[in-house]
Amino acid sequence: MEYIVTADNNGTLSYDTVYISIEALPVVSFGADLTSGCSPMTVTFTNISSGGSPLVDCRWDFGNGGSLTSCNYFTITYLDGLYDVTLTVTTDNGCTNSETYIDYVYVEENPNVAMMVDAPICPPWIVELNGAGSGVFEFLWLIDSSLISRFGPHLYEFQDAGTYNIQVLGMSPLGCSDTTGQVIVLKDCKPLDSLSPQSITLSPNPTSSEMAILIEENYENEPYTILNISGKVVMEGILEDPLKPLLFLN
Repeated sequence: MEYIVTADNNGTLSYDTVYISIEALPVVSFGADLTSGCSPMTVTFTNISSGGSPLVDCRWDFGNGGSLTSCNYFTITYLDGLYDVTLTVTTDNGCTNSETYIDYVYVEENPNVAMMVDAPICPPWIVELNGAGSGVFEFLWLIDSSLISRFGPHLYEFQDAGTYNIQVLGMSPLGCSDTTGQVIVLKDCKPLDSLSPQSITLSPNPTSSEMAILIEENYENEPYTILNISGKVVMEGILEDPLKPLLFLN
């Protein structure tokens, strides 16, 4: 811009022309490779600000208590939360401007999944797969790496003896995940009612609540399980001496 400067020296006027350049404020702008994700999340910021003269100072405020001075790209790691990001730039001519992106970075907390399965000793066994945890949008149930159910609860029946790896994967709305698992062992038990009737003798003890089971045939080293009338396991083990009565509370 052109200005004419007039000087009055005791009535003698002199003139000169002065050219003044007025620089516009810099335009502040920046970008990030990620603006949402799971904790911890590493974000790469890129400064794309521009000014009438070169940028000589760029100050960042990340909204998480951290700050940095850099006019180039860089990375920073966020934990879970919602963050404003502010960039303030200064040009070589001293012009300064600032811009804040509100709620620019969202980092989701990873879910916390818990599972507890109380397994009986012998199949068949029907279990309700029902996960628990915080921050979970969806449950995925796997048995020996095979997907059994989404969401839940879900009833699943184990028909055969064996070792099973039960896993539950909990996922948040953004896909953040946590997993836990439990290994259960179902034995190839020989229920008492599968033995021949003449090999079992039940002997209630009239002076106590005990009952004795005498297995008269040779089933040594066979596993056994005794259930009460409601189906609860009250006694189990390996039959070491078939001629020794098994005592339990009836």
